[in-house]
Amino acid sequence: NLTGWMSVGLFMGGCHEFEEVWGMTPYVWKIPGDFMSHKRFPMVMFKIFGYSSKRTVLMFCSFWIWIVFALGMHYYKYQQSEKIRAERNNGNNGNNDKSKSDSEQFDDNMDAEGLEHA
Repeated sequence: NLTGWMSVGLFMGGCHEFEEVWGMTPYVWKIPGDFMSHKRFPMVMFKIFGYSSKRTVLMFCSFWIWIVFALGMHYYKYQQSEKIRAERNNGNNGNNDKSKSDSEQFDDNMDAEGLEHA
């Protein structure tokens, strides 16, 4: 989650650097005051997560596009892991030895004193 927010901030900041070279888009908003400036402490701590006191159209769009992309990738990976989990559960129903967890198999090889036997 934290790395996802950092990737959003880095992507948005990179897009803004290209914007400064090729021409600025209009500002969506500007928050006045030195305290809220993304160039001064303490708000500079949030800059890596995408904070900016002056947001341009490109920064605004790149922020939300990257958020949607990251959530889509997260959902895709979740679906893939659920598919793998279902395949593992369905494949182990007929074989009791493979359906045991590692701890259960370990317990089967231990005697009452905790010594392993074959």
